[in-house]
Amino acid sequence: MEITPASLKWAHGRNIKLVNYNPDNPFLFSGRGSGNSHVTYSIPLYDLHFTYNLEVKERLEREYKAKTVFLPFGFDLNNNLFNDCAQQKEILKLCFAGNPDEKRAAFIKKLARAGIPIDVYGNHWEQFINDPSVTVHAPVYGSEFWKILRRYRVQLNLMRLHNENSHNMRSFEVPAVGGIMLAPDTPEHRMFFQDKVDLFLFSTVEECILLAQSIIGFSEMEAAKIRQNARARSLLAGYSYKERSKMVFDVFKNMVP
Repeated sequence: MEITPASLKWAHGRNIKLVNYNPDNPFLFSGRGSGNSHVTYSIPLYDLHFTYNLEVKERLEREYKAKTVFLPFGFDLNNNLFNDCAQQKEILKLCFAGNPDEKRAAFIKKLARAGIPIDVYGNHWEQFINDPSVTVHAPVYGSEFWKILRRYRVQLNLMRLHNENSHNMRSFEVPAVGGIMLAPDTPEHRMFFQDKVDLFLFSTVEECILLAQSIIGFSEMEAAKIRQNARARSLLAGYSYKERSKMVFDVFKNMVP
C-alpha cells in the first residue's frame, strides 16, 4: 500500500525479483488498512504472488496471468504453552474471540436468543450487544489468548469479508491448541480438516445453533476425542508457521539461479 507502482517498475527493471504476500483480499478494500490503488495497479508487476485464498489465486491467474502460490495461514504455538492450556478447567459455554461488527453481533444475538451461553472477547462489544446470555470481556493477547481458545467447550469462528468462502488465522489456531471449533462450511475448511472429526462446520445460523447445543452437551470423553483429533491433524498435516516458512523458502530457492 505504501510502495508506488513506479518504485516496483524501477526494481523490476534492475532484475530484482519481486514477490508479494497479501494477508487480505487484493480485490476487496474494507478500510484504509486493507488496501488502496497501489495494490491494484501493482498486481502485474510482481514475479510471484503468495495468497491464502484459492478464489483470489484463481482470479490472479485468470485476469492477470500472474504466477501464484497458495500459502494458507497457520499457527505458532510451542509445546510448553500448549501443555499449560490443556491443564485448564473447561468452561461449558460458547466463546468468540474477536472484535465486533454489525454482522457478527447479529449472528451472536441469534445464538443468545436460542439459549446458548456465550462469552465474547474484544473491543467495544458492549456497544453492540446487551443480552444477559452474553458476557463481554476485554480482548486477550499472548499466552492468555491461547488459553481462551482452549478453555471453552465451543470456539466460534466467523469470517470477515476478506475471508468469506476461505479461511482465516483462527481456522488453524483453534485446532492447534486442541480447541473445538465451530466454523463456516467453506471449501478450504473442508480441505484442511474433517467435519465432525476435527471440527464442526455450519452453513446457516440455525445449523450453528443446533451444533453448538449438541457440542455443549457432549460428555467429557466425546469432547476430549475431538480435541485430540484437532491437535493431531494440525501437527501431522504441517499447519504450523514453521512448516509454512519451509515451503516459502523452497519457493524462493527455485526462483533464484
